[in-house]
Amino acid sequence: MNIVFIVTSFWSFGELLIAMEFADELVKSGDEICFIAPPTHKNTILKKGYICISLVPKSRQLNRILFNEVKYSFKPDLVILSDFLNYNFADRHYGITKEDLNIFDTTVCTFDNFYWNYPRKCMDTYGFKSDIPKKIVLEDYGARIVPCPIINSDSVEGENIYTYSLISDFIDISNLEKRKNRIKYGFDNDEDKIILVSYAKWQNEHIEDRGVSEFVKLSNSFFNKLIIKLAEEFHIICVGSKEKIQGDNIHYYSSVHTEIFDELVSISDIYISRNMTSTSMVRIALSGVRCVNIINSISDIRTIEKIVAKDEFNVTIEPYRYLMFPVGWYSFLKPIFDDNPYAELIIQIEQFEIERGIETIKDVLYEDNSNHIILTNKLRKRLSELMTPKEIVRSILSYDLEGKR
Repeated sequence: MNIVFIVTSFWSFGELLIAMEFADELVKSGDEICFIAPPTHKNTILKKGYICISLVPKSRQLNRILFNEVKYSFKPDLVILSDFLNYNFADRHYGITKEDLNIFDTTVCTFDNFYWNYPRKCMDTYGFKSDIPKKIVLEDYGARIVPCPIINSDSVEGENIYTYSLISDFIDISNLEKRKNRIKYGFDNDEDKIILVSYAKWQNEHIEDRGVSEFVKLSNSFFNKLIIKLAEEFHIICVGSKEKIQGDNIHYYSSVHTEIFDELVSISDIYISRNMTSTSMVRIALSGVRCVNIINSISDIRTIEKIVAKDEFNVTIEPYRYLMFPVGWYSFLKPIFDDNPYAELIIQIEQFEIERGIETIKDVLYEDNSNHIILTNKLRKRLSELMTPKEIVRSILSYDLEGKR
């Protein structure tokens, strides 16, 4: 079976990674895969061994030609959009529209990474409210594939909507692997506590707005203070950090291959993120490593002034709430994690409450993990019972053939 994935987000790798993980499972079933994606993703896709056709910025005519070439040369049985939200606005960057999907003359479906059945009034991006949710017509994109556990599978319902486990392989964090890799990376003392922090490239970028820039800069300074204070007692491994904080216990790695990253995870006691929807954090958490996500739920300046020192906060800055730094999306993502078993595995720490955050992290480092292990295993078992990518694709095509779409 021939399957085409269309990726239109050029700034975020999250959607691409979700699509490639799904494709990896389909390949095991003998399916042929082709990606149509922005030029920024081409090398990543080619390294995985997949065909990659690069979209041409600002040219609907050329991209329609590309679609036609893929249609006749690859003959896709199914086209999967990595994210219908980004595709819905792809005309801004590539000129392509929903109508252009008709070129393929085959079944089209999409990932629904944030499960749009949840009631939402707006999308809070960088502190601004957008009415994008009101502009989306879900029915335009056929069947929906919902990745779990970012989405709670128990909350998903509806015809032609499919849930599956985002993660199928886990990181080996056994004592044997941990000991071996600690020696490899120069951490000989088994009693030392190690904290892993990774920095996504896209998190260094944001819209051009003075107020947003000031808040992002402030947030980064508070995050750096947290890391510096933690480094006074623990080893900190920073992967992909653009800015280097000085400290004897801070160890830097540029972007690393998955194998090396997994080894660094295996030697770590805690992983710290600033993106609650991070696919890396899902894999790390389900592998059994404790995870912390830094958030900001405080937008009231007076409240912030009571928490931080006067010289740490400029009252002219307009803070906004976020679960995904620096984009925000606090209100947009909150329904996803309410009553979600996955959220129970992740410890949320407020960015302005540094001292309380440090105490929480210390508690986690030294507390008994029995309950956490039980919760993790329970969630992994639930995920293992969901449909496989192969079963989902076959079901979508059967559904379409029966004329129900």
